[in-house]
Amino acid sequence: AYLVDFKTSINPKSRAETAEDPQLGVYQLVVESGAYTASPSVGAAGEPESGEKRPAETESREPESIATRDEAGGPTVAQAELVYPRDRSDAPGPTVLVQPGRGVQPDPEWATKLVAEVAQRVLDERFHAYGEANVCAICRLKAACPKRPEGRELPS
Repeated sequence: AYLVDFKTSINPKSRAETAEDPQLGVYQLVVESGAYTASPSVGAAGEPESGEKRPAETESREPESIATRDEAGGPTVAQAELVYPRDRSDAPGPTVLVQPGRGVQPDPEWATKLVAEVAQRVLDERFHAYGEANVCAICRLKAACPKRPEGRELPS
């Protein structure tokens, strides 16, 4: 399977950032775990578009040689892509950045570890502010951020 995430930003990530992009990594994990499966197009009334089969009747959309099954039951993701249709480059087409499939990455379980870490933070109710100073300058949540003097004050 191939995953594509169309981005609205005009500033693409770097290749290095894409290789470690947590959103794409989690998308891969979701698909490979079998938690998401593609379905046929559905019309406004909730019925399949004319000429399409109902989900129970739909055959596999990809040949088995391309969509091999992961141990967890979902298709193996060959790669995930960030596509920037409106970037600022002079290239004739969109910018496409690739994250390899988890199976060929140095640590195939990095996304699983990330999800476990975030889940543990939520369970522990530990929400620490983090980020780079250049991002803080444009953040809209300064008044509520504990990294900023105005965000450290508790409302009375």
